[in-house]
Amino acid sequence: MQAARRVTRWVRHLATLVPTGHADLPALFAHLPPRIGLVFALYHGDPAFLPFVREAMKQPETARHAGWVWQTLTGIELETHRLVLPDPDDADDDGPITEARLDADNGLPLPDAEAIDRYPFIARAGTRLLLGKEISPAHALDLLELQPQALRAVAAHALRAQWPQSAINVRAPAGRQRAQMQRLREGVPT
Repeated sequence: MQAARRVTRWVRHLATLVPTGHADLPALFAHLPPRIGLVFALYHGDPAFLPFVREAMKQPETARHAGWVWQTLTGIELETHRLVLPDPDDADDDGPITEARLDADNGLPLPDAEAIDRYPFIARAGTRLLLGKEISPAHALDLLELQPQALRAVAAHALRAQWPQSAINVRAPAGRQRAQMQRLREGVPT
């Protein structure tokens, strides 16, 4: 478990450091385990890899997580736009605890991969998106202010990558984070 957390942490850092449009990224995605690939796609933010995310929605073990990644990148809420399937009635509560079961237990909806494939979302490849907007220091600070912790972590990584002196520890006490964000807001380009 500790090794998996370390790999995930390094993938997050790598994803923010690799330039968008890098020629070796398709080969990297081909070799990454699906869940790690989803983490890379989320932190990298390039909409060019949304097809990878949509394909992961078609696999039972990664469907819910992939749906959350797609929603987080595009800013299109699955449930609001009726892009979800009803939860299956035959959930095996006595079976092994898998990543897919944890996703369901954490309340992630089951995405309707076919409806999402048809959903009209257009974004320019080579940009970095988060909640449907191109990431900028001002956008990252807005997300750090109001979003859930998982999204705040992505925004903090993006902010650190674009503005290296702006490292915000999203696990620091709230008062310290607010003070850091206020100092950054005073000098943030829009």
